[in-house]
Formats: sequence, C-alpha cells, structure tokens
Amino acid sequence: MTPPAPKWAVLAHDARLDILCCLDPNDPLGVEAVSMHVQRDAQFVKYHLRILDRFQLAARKRRHGEVGPTDYVLRIAQHPDWVVKTVDAHRDK
Repeated sequence: MTPPAPKWAVLAHDARLDILCCLDPNDPLGVEAVSMHVQRDAQFVKYHLRILDRFQLAARKRRHGEVGPTDYVLRIAQHPDWVVKTVDAHRDK
C-alpha cells in the first residue's frame, strides 16, 4: 500500500521525525523540553509541533487545565502500521 501523500510528506521531514521520537503518549513534554531533546530552536520546534498536531501525529495537552503552557504527546498508535514503522525506523538510526 502506498502511504497517503500529505501524511507521507509530513513524515519525510527528519526534524519532525526527531520530534516524534522524543514524544511519549503518556508523558507530555513542553516545547522547550522538546527543543532541548532535538537540539533545535524552540520556535522551529513549535512550528513543526503544530504541523504534527494538525495531522494528529502529536496532540496538545494543557498542564493545568486550560491555563499555562501547552505540552505535547505522541499519537501515532491509532495510525496505520507504516506510520509507526517510519517513526521506529528513524528512532533506530
């Protein structure tokens, strides 16, 4: 099966894969923490996290209700196997 073009394009970007690899489905991370993990500028990370959120590969979580900074969690488990395999293959590099 050929992956859908838009989602494949999102996952073809190394920086976005780096971000997905540091996220966890149960342990939210803020933009600054992700930025430190991937060693990229926080604005750059924030931009790519918004794209990942739009494609439902990452999800926004508020730390304290609706107030405070936004954290992100990984959401690839509900996607087709090729998505999980793509992220896992990048993680193994």
